[in-house]
Amino acid sequence: MKKHTFNKGDLVRYISDNEVCKVVAIDNRRRAPIGVRTARFGVCFETPDRLELKRSITSNKMEDVIATAVDMIKGEVWENNDCL
Repeated sequence: MKKHTFNKGDLVRYISDNEVCKVVAIDNRRRAPIGVRTARFGVCFETPDRLELKRSITSNKMEDVIATAVDMIKGEVWENNDCL
């Protein structure tokens, strides 16, 4: 496991529960990935305190939801190649 430079569209795996999600934005303040989980929950965010904010998102509202999700994932995640 190592730190990784994230880009939009990357797939990352959460260490907490091994779930894969896609990076939809980068938090420039912390260089942390902001991800959307699609596997089990439809679409929802994971925040550092483990609360999930479930949202139903249409493509034209994606930016609005990302803007409310600045405080996102912290810590290490798997490198892209490890999550396929």
